[in-house]
Amino acid sequence: MQDAVRLIPQVTPFHDSIPTPFHSARDNLEFVQWSKRFWDQNFGGQGYDAVARRRGAPTDTPATIAPLAPTARATGGGHAPAGRAGGKTPIGGHRAGSQPNETVLNLQSQLREMSTHLEGLEKERDFYFAKLRDIEILVQQQLEVLEGEGKDDVTLRDIQKILYSTEEGFEVPEQQPDEEETF
Repeated sequence: MQDAVRLIPQVTPFHDSIPTPFHSARDNLEFVQWSKRFWDQNFGGQGYDAVARRRGAPTDTPATIAPLAPTARATGGGHAPAGRAGGKTPIGGHRAGSQPNETVLNLQSQLREMSTHLEGLEKERDFYFAKLRDIEILVQQQLEVLEGEGKDDVTLRDIQKILYSTEEGFEVPEQQPDEEETF
């Protein structure tokens, strides 16, 4: 009621007017959130291509760039110093826009290729594993029938022996009882 008489349109939160250590952190957070939103709205996510950004305009050569070829010294015709002179930036390396994009695209292509190859290998593995599992079940069933009749088949025992054999150096992992997770 007092606010209506004084014509105050809204209540101002008092915690915004009190300086606290968290006040500047909150301001920083708001600024970072604004910056991210601005970046997301104005940046398409493509790689940086400096030439396209300049629209092909030539760049001015800064005075701090080292010369491309070694020059002879004026005082003796000797070679230029082997080390880098202070304050000069060497020219070279790769362009920020072209090389990494090509590398990334190449690596992504290799990853897709390998993923496709891996899927094919997994399907093939599962196919042959299912075949071996079916053979194992048939052998077990036939051996159970023969044992019920009091007979034995050496060929089925040999097949079962081959199915259960392991390579030299291969150790079957020990089965540990499942322990319940406690939090």
